[in-house]
Amino acid sequence: MFLKRISFLIALISLSAYSQQDYRNRLGDVYYDPYMYKQKYNDPEGSPYLNETFTPAMINDITDTQLVRLNAYEGTVEVKLDANKVVVLRETEDYVISLNDGSGRIYETHQYRDSKGNTKNSFFELVHQHENYMLYLKENIKYFKAEEAEGYKAAQPASFKKVNDVFYVTDLWDRTPILVEIPTRTKN
Repeated sequence: MFLKRISFLIALISLSAYSQQDYRNRLGDVYYDPYMYKQKYNDPEGSPYLNETFTPAMINDITDTQLVRLNAYEGTVEVKLDANKVVVLRETEDYVISLNDGSGRIYETHQYRDSKGNTKNSFFELVHQHENYMLYLKENIKYFKAEEAEGYKAAQPASFKKVNDVFYVTDLWDRTPILVEIPTRTKN
Protein backbone atom coordinates (compact mmCIF):
# COMPACT_ATOMS: atom_id res chain seq x y z
CA MET A 1 0.00 0.00 0.00
CA PHE A 2 2.83 2.38 0.90
CA LEU A 3 4.54 1.70 -2.45
CA LYS A 4 1.30 2.47 -4.34
CA ARG A 5 0.95 5.82 -2.56
CA ILE A 6 4.54 6.79 -3.34
CA SER A 7 4.09 5.77 -7.00
CA PHE A 8 0.90 7.79 -7.20
CA LEU A 9 2.59 10.81 -5.61
CA ILE A 10 5.54 10.63 -8.02
CA ALA A 11 3.17 10.34 -11.00
CA LEU A 12 1.17 13.34 -9.76
CA ILE A 13 4.30 15.48 -9.32
CA SER A 14 5.65 14.57 -12.75
CA LEU A 15 2.26 15.32 -14.36
CA SER A 16 2.18 18.72 -12.63
CA ALA A 17 5.73 19.48 -13.79
CA TYR A 18 4.82 18.46 -17.36
CA SER A 19 1.71 20.68 -17.24
CA GLN A 20 3.77 23.66 -16.01
CA GLN A 21 6.37 23.04 -18.74
CA ASP A 22 3.60 22.88 -21.35
CA TYR A 23 2.27 26.29 -20.21
CA ARG A 24 5.80 27.69 -20.21
CA ASN A 25 6.28 26.51 -23.80
CA ARG A 26 2.95 27.95 -24.92
CA LEU A 27 2.83 31.18 -22.93
CA GLY A 28 6.38 32.19 -22.08
CA ASP A 29 9.02 31.26 -19.59
CA VAL A 30 9.58 34.31 -17.40
CA TYR A 31 7.91 34.13 -14.02
CA TYR A 32 7.59 37.11 -11.74
CA ASP A 33 5.60 38.46 -8.82
CA PRO A 34 2.16 39.88 -9.80
CA TYR A 35 2.86 43.16 -7.98
CA MET A 36 6.39 43.70 -9.22
CA TYR A 37 5.39 46.96 -10.95
CA LYS A 38 4.85 48.62 -7.54
CA GLN A 39 8.54 48.05 -6.74
CA LYS A 40 9.68 48.85 -10.28
CA TYR A 41 7.92 52.23 -10.34
CA ASN A 42 8.32 53.08 -6.62
CA ASP A 43 4.69 52.39 -5.57
CA PRO A 44 2.87 54.78 -7.93
CA GLU A 45 -0.74 55.89 -7.73
CA GLY A 46 -3.02 54.20 -10.25
CA SER A 47 -2.16 51.11 -12.23
CA PRO A 48 -0.58 50.25 -15.59
CA TYR A 49 -3.38 47.70 -16.14
CA LEU A 50 -6.76 48.13 -17.79
CA ASN A 51 -8.09 46.03 -14.91
CA GLU A 52 -5.91 45.31 -11.88
CA THR A 53 -7.53 41.93 -11.25
CA PHE A 54 -6.94 38.92 -13.46
CA THR A 55 -9.88 38.08 -15.74
CA PRO A 56 -10.77 34.59 -17.04
CA ALA A 57 -10.09 34.29 -20.77
CA MET A 58 -9.46 31.86 -23.60
CA ILE A 59 -6.10 32.23 -25.38
CA ASN A 60 -5.72 30.92 -28.96
CA ASP A 61 -6.36 27.17 -29.02
CA ILE A 62 -5.52 26.46 -25.37
CA THR A 63 -8.52 24.54 -24.02
CA ASP A 64 -8.12 25.63 -20.39
CA THR A 65 -9.39 29.01 -19.23
CA GLN A 66 -6.51 31.29 -18.26
CA LEU A 67 -6.43 34.28 -15.92
CA VAL A 68 -5.14 37.35 -17.80
CA ARG A 69 -4.69 41.06 -17.33
CA LEU A 70 -3.69 43.66 -19.88
CA ASN A 71 -0.81 46.04 -19.18
CA ALA A 72 -1.72 49.09 -21.26
CA TYR A 73 1.45 50.98 -20.27
CA GLU A 74 3.84 48.32 -21.60
CA GLY A 75 1.43 46.89 -24.19
CA THR A 76 1.69 43.35 -22.84
CA VAL A 77 -0.62 40.57 -21.70
CA GLU A 78 0.09 38.76 -18.43
CA VAL A 79 -1.12 35.28 -17.52
CA LYS A 80 -1.42 34.18 -13.88
CA LEU A 81 -0.33 30.58 -13.37
CA ASP A 82 -0.70 30.56 -9.57
CA ALA A 83 -0.71 33.00 -6.65
CA ASN A 84 2.92 34.11 -7.10
CA LYS A 85 3.66 33.17 -10.71
CA VAL A 86 2.81 35.37 -13.67
CA VAL A 87 4.16 35.13 -17.22
CA VAL A 88 4.15 37.75 -19.94
CA LEU A 89 3.04 36.52 -23.34
CA ARG A 90 5.77 36.77 -25.95
CA GLU A 91 5.51 39.98 -27.94
CA THR A 92 6.52 38.30 -31.18
CA GLU A 93 3.70 35.72 -31.11
CA ASP A 94 0.16 36.25 -32.37
CA TYR A 95 -2.54 35.80 -29.74
CA VAL A 96 -6.31 36.04 -29.74
CA ILE A 97 -7.63 36.56 -26.21
CA SER A 98 -11.38 36.25 -25.62
CA LEU A 99 -12.44 37.51 -22.20
CA ASN A 100 -14.88 35.24 -20.35
CA ASP A 101 -16.26 37.96 -18.08
CA GLY A 102 -19.49 38.46 -20.03
CA SER A 103 -18.21 41.54 -21.89
CA GLY A 104 -17.57 39.68 -25.16
CA ARG A 105 -14.32 41.62 -25.61
CA ILE A 106 -11.68 40.15 -27.88
CA TYR A 107 -8.07 41.31 -27.83
CA GLU A 108 -5.47 40.47 -30.44
CA THR A 109 -1.75 41.12 -30.61
CA HIS A 110 -0.53 42.98 -33.70
CA GLN A 111 2.30 45.06 -35.05
CA TYR A 112 1.72 48.80 -35.40
CA ARG A 113 3.63 51.99 -36.03
CA ASP A 114 3.90 54.43 -33.16
CA SER A 115 3.84 58.22 -33.55
CA LYS A 116 7.60 58.23 -34.22
CA GLY A 117 7.31 55.68 -37.03
CA ASN A 118 8.79 52.76 -35.06
CA THR A 119 7.23 49.32 -35.54
CA LYS A 120 6.11 47.80 -32.23
CA ASN A 121 3.90 44.97 -30.97
CA SER A 122 0.97 45.36 -28.61
CA PHE A 123 -2.54 44.13 -27.90
CA PHE A 124 -5.62 45.76 -29.40
CA GLU A 125 -9.33 45.34 -28.76
CA LEU A 126 -11.20 44.18 -31.85
CA VAL A 127 -14.01 46.74 -32.19
CA HIS A 128 -15.46 45.98 -35.64
CA GLN A 129 -14.88 43.31 -38.23
CA HIS A 130 -15.80 43.79 -41.90
CA GLU A 131 -14.92 41.72 -44.94
CA ASN A 132 -12.51 44.46 -46.16
CA TYR A 133 -11.04 45.71 -42.90
CA MET A 134 -10.88 45.33 -39.13
CA LEU A 135 -11.11 48.21 -36.67
CA TYR A 136 -9.09 48.05 -33.42
CA LEU A 137 -8.90 50.16 -30.28
CA LYS A 138 -5.67 50.69 -28.35
CA GLU A 139 -6.25 51.93 -24.82
CA ASN A 140 -3.29 53.87 -23.46
CA ILE A 141 -1.96 54.46 -19.97
CA LYS A 142 0.98 56.78 -19.36
CA TYR A 143 3.44 56.87 -16.46
CA PHE A 144 4.11 60.26 -14.87
CA LYS A 145 7.21 60.59 -12.70
CA ALA A 146 7.03 62.12 -9.23
CA GLU A 147 7.58 65.87 -9.12
CA GLU A 148 8.92 67.78 -6.14
CA ALA A 149 7.18 70.86 -4.77
CA GLU A 150 8.34 74.06 -6.45
CA GLY A 151 7.20 77.55 -5.55
CA TYR A 152 3.40 77.47 -5.46
CA LYS A 153 3.23 74.09 -7.15
CA ALA A 154 2.53 71.16 -4.80
CA ALA A 155 4.49 67.90 -4.99
CA GLN A 156 3.03 65.28 -7.31
CA PRO A 157 3.49 61.55 -6.60
CA ALA A 158 4.40 59.13 -9.37
CA SER A 159 1.28 57.86 -11.10
CA PHE A 160 -0.25 55.93 -13.98
CA LYS A 161 -3.08 57.74 -15.79
CA LYS A 162 -5.30 56.81 -18.70
CA VAL A 163 -4.67 58.99 -21.75
CA ASN A 164 -6.33 59.24 -25.17
CA ASP A 165 -7.35 55.99 -26.82
CA VAL A 166 -6.29 55.47 -30.43
CA PHE A 167 -8.09 53.60 -33.21
CA TYR A 168 -6.22 51.48 -35.74
CA VAL A 169 -7.34 49.76 -38.90
CA THR A 170 -5.91 47.01 -41.06
CA ASP A 171 -4.33 48.46 -44.19
CA LEU A 172 -7.00 48.35 -46.92
CA TRP A 173 -4.64 48.63 -49.86
CA ASP A 174 -1.34 46.94 -49.02
CA ARG A 175 -2.74 44.09 -46.87
CA THR A 176 0.29 44.30 -44.61
CA PRO A 177 0.08 42.85 -41.09
CA ILE A 178 0.99 46.25 -39.59
CA LEU A 179 -1.99 48.23 -38.29
CA VAL A 180 -2.42 51.84 -39.39
CA GLU A 181 -3.43 54.57 -36.94
CA ILE A 182 -6.59 56.50 -37.76
CA PRO A 183 -5.70 60.19 -37.36
CA THR A 184 -7.86 62.28 -35.06
CA ARG A 185 -6.98 65.60 -36.67
CA THR A 186 -8.99 66.61 -39.74
CA LYS A 187 -5.85 67.85 -41.47
CA ASN A 188 -4.27 64.36 -41.33
